[in-house]
Amino acid sequence: MAITTIKLPVSRMRRAVAGTFTVALACAGASQAAEWKVVPSVNLTETYTDNVRLTARGTEQSDFVTQVAPGLSVTNDSPRLQVRASYALQALFYKNTDVSPQFTNMVNATIHAVLVQDMLELDARGSVGQQNISAFGPISTSNVNVTNNRSNVRSYSISPYLVRRFDNVATGQLRYTHESVSTGNLNGASNTTFGNTLGNSNTDRLALNLDSGPKFRTLTWGARASTSKTQYSSTTSVDQSVYSGNLGYLLTPAFRLTATGGYEKNTYITFGEQPQGGFYTAGFIWTPSTRTNVTTTVGHRYFGRTYGLAISERLRNAAVTVSYTEDISSSQAQALAPQLVDTAALLNQTFQSSIPDPVARQRVVDALILQNGLSPTQFNPVNSLTNQYFLQKSFQASIALNGRRNTIVGTVFDTRRLPQSQQGATLGAQVGTFDSNTRQIGTTGLWSLQLSPRTSANANLSYTRSTSLTTTQQNTYKTARIGMATAFQPKLRGTVELRHSQQGSDFLSGDIRENAITAALLMQF
Repeated sequence: MAITTIKLPVSRMRRAVAGTFTVALACAGASQAAEWKVVPSVNLTETYTDNVRLTARGTEQSDFVTQVAPGLSVTNDSPRLQVRASYALQALFYKNTDVSPQFTNMVNATIHAVLVQDMLELDARGSVGQQNISAFGPISTSNVNVTNNRSNVRSYSISPYLVRRFDNVATGQLRYTHESVSTGNLNGASNTTFGNTLGNSNTDRLALNLDSGPKFRTLTWGARASTSKTQYSSTTSVDQSVYSGNLGYLLTPAFRLTATGGYEKNTYITFGEQPQGGFYTAGFIWTPSTRTNVTTTVGHRYFGRTYGLAISERLRNAAVTVSYTEDISSSQAQALAPQLVDTAALLNQTFQSSIPDPVARQRVVDALILQNGLSPTQFNPVNSLTNQYFLQKSFQASIALNGRRNTIVGTVFDTRRLPQSQQGATLGAQVGTFDSNTRQIGTTGLWSLQLSPRTSANANLSYTRSTSLTTTQQNTYKTARIGMATAFQPKLRGTVELRHSQQGSDFLSGDIRENAITAALLMQF
């Protein structure tokens, strides 16, 4: 089969997209000015920890850490423009240790705009956050702890696309996407043990999709073609192309057979054969009701047999999801689509029956999380920063229950990473080889109890075990949190939390334990 690679005029297209769609987005926003909601805020937090640097037992240092975080959230839920954006400047001040004040930006934004009705739309997102570099270093869930195992991760994506509907026969979409990911040591700290040499990257992708329309009910079809180039600051660029077609056949109103076939080509440097070749999958979709969906596939790609599973079950006040995926990925790709267990997404499903409107439902979920002081995400596998491409096999099961006074969210996961490329085979650090071939299993659970209209109590337990399949090194992380949240006034909320964490590591030569208490006030204006 002859494969033709489409060349992308990267710099010229990038400038054109940035200029054209910035203006278009501004126009879309101006036409819907009445829908904008801007909420300034400031978060004041005081934390006492008996192990601020997360060092082994016998070498702990305690400290009082004051946090001041002014922020701003912006939302728009108009028919042609949806915006959800938040920004906070986190300032941390340490009383007892010789740590200078730390200033960190935190950004999360998503945009969807209909620029020309039934023709031109735009998706965009961006984030600035911090994460652990290695699953085998000191694990922290916040920036309060001072370790060399955390990094800034900055990413953004802008994706304009043309949509064309051919009556009820087919729908076509032509999408261009520009993505960027960059990292850096947190607050300029030097990092020799858990060195962060993840190459900054820029990706340009062009994708064409064509899907059958409502006219095809029994036999459905689709076609896909995409090509991309990822340019790295520290290694050679990588081209990726995928061409495929799919068919679906409706056996019964609730049962559909599916099949996919195509060809893919990647140019990353591998340990063995070239990462390219034909692929296929076969499976079915079973939807006995609007509340239940089961999708399963089995197939073959250039790296071997593949399997996929997705189950979702929505009850009156509960939602259950189960998934298993196998795919080639990278740290850069996961920075743009983090593998997080989203508390809001799980709770959102529990309100689908009672609140059909998605905008109103999201507002209720956001208020529930804010009122109860819930974490927006559950603890998940550490997305170690590595320059390699890897085959990731992930199993995850989650449940959310929402009653009149109780909210429960639980997750179990099992994630396996197998290295596929030679480029950037290590992080250039002492533990670099640990993260290239790993398995992480774990569970996390959250329970929140509404004590009164203004006050709630919550408890959170999590456990993760990370194993290096190359060196047999192992790291276990356990944490327990209990806390209370109360609304003093509609725009003034307070929380207090006790935290205990334990970490056992072969590499770190000793257990790490931390006890901490945190009191916080969130004021909105």
